[in-house]
Amino acid sequence: MRPQIFVFTLVLTLFRSRSKSSVGSSTKAPLLPIMYDTNLVFGQDTTLTYPTKFTSTPLATLLTKKQSGAAKTSSAFAAFTRVLEPGESVTVVSFFGKAPIVTDVKGYVATVQKGGFTKGKLGEMRTIMEGLTSAVSTSTNSPLFNSHVTQMYLDNFLRGGVPVMLGGEKGEGRRDADEDKELKVYHTFSR
Repeated sequence: MRPQIFVFTLVLTLFRSRSKSSVGSSTKAPLLPIMYDTNLVFGQDTTLTYPTKFTSTPLATLLTKKQSGAAKTSSAFAAFTRVLEPGESVTVVSFFGKAPIVTDVKGYVATVQKGGFTKGKLGEMRTIMEGLTSAVSTSTNSPLFNSHVTQMYLDNFLRGGVPVMLGGEKGEGRRDADEDKELKVYHTFSR
């Protein structure tokens, strides 16, 4: 029998103003409540095209409702209300993961909430994206065109699926999956 895997979403709110930011800071970012029951957002609209319930019910009321994710498509809507002052912005960061059992999620929460975790993951993501798109590195008089070429390549790369080797020992120049058992070939797809 296949073991059950619990899929979870952690959403942090990072507030920024002109003078300070909690992105990458050592302060513990608060977790936002998650509305995973699609009925709380979409009501009886099973097409999930318009958030009927969300637009007609105050958020504070929705957050007090009992949720059920059994036998339906679940969602992961983070919920909060805030009035922004001039020059202030809000960044919402989402981490998606899976755990063998639901009680393991607390450990993941502690890791994600550590100061600098978000900034570190953003750096990792940028490094991976730069590596994936380095084949079309373009340098013209137009930064907009350069970015367009990179983005178009990335979009097509993810749609078509390109095999990429990840993992394994770094810096040895050996990129052979037969020699390096940690090296894996991944096919990148966005769908």
